[in-house]
Formats: sequence, structure tokens, C-alpha cells
Amino acid sequence: SVGDRVGLLVEGRGAAWVVQNGRRVVKSPCDIPTQVPLYAVVDLLGNTAGVSLLPGARPPISFHRGTAGRYVAISKDGLSATHKDPTGYEMRGLAFLSDPLPLFEEGAYFEVRVDQVCAGHDDGLTLGISTMMPDVDDSGLLAADTVHE
Repeated sequence: SVGDRVGLLVEGRGAAWVVQNGRRVVKSPCDIPTQVPLYAVVDLLGNTAGVSLLPGARPPISFHRGTAGRYVAISKDGLSATHKDPTGYEMRGLAFLSDPLPLFEEGAYFEVRVDQVCAGHDDGLTLGISTMMPDVDDSGLLAADTVHE
């Protein structure tokens, strides 16, 4: 829903959790490697049309303009990503954060706020982690499930 805060926490030993409005809601079935830099990934699809990074959650500086999907617009300040397809049917809604996630006492963490939604879709926002930043012209990345682990 608009206004929801959604984050991804990777604990020191690699356990990953989706955090919604401050509560851990889903644990990832697989652990994330923590001995390498981790890059945050946001996939705008279905009913999620726009999100903003939440600076209070201590995220990396901004979304990376050069690796944004074909249908993603990054705001001037780099803190918001908006899907340009108003129907919600187009893929290529990926947005990577510009720098590896910082490590905190609790682990690696980033959080976004849902700014816009599209009605009529069952799916929506996907958050993820990648151990590498894609090439700037990597046109093969359609959705989060095509991103390198």
C-alpha cells in the first residue's frame, strides 16, 4: 500500500529477511554471502509504480542511474525510482542502488517507501541483493529473477 515501508535485512551470518513497516515478515529460503559487497536491487512491477529510499534507514546514497531498467525514471536527487509504464504490465523495472550496502551491527540493510501503486495487479515490489553491479548496458535484465545472486 502507499506509505508502506519495505526493507531487506541481511544478518551477519547471511540470513535474509523482508521487513515491512518495521516488522520482519518473511525469511528468505537461502542465505546471502556476507564476505563480499552486496548491492541492493528494487524491481518495480505489477502494482508498485514508485518507491523512495528512506535516508533514516541508512541506505546507500542513491539509485544508480546507469543501471536503471528501460522503464524506470530516477529522480533528480537519486532517492526515488518510478516505473514509466502506467499499466504495470511492462517488465524492465529494475533499479540498483549506487554503492554496496553498508554493514551495521544488525547486518546489511536498506529500506524503501512505496510512493505509487497501480490497481489491478496481484504482484508488486521485489527487493533483492546482488553480489555484483550489472554492466551499464546489460539489456538482458528483465526482472529481479534475472539478476546475478
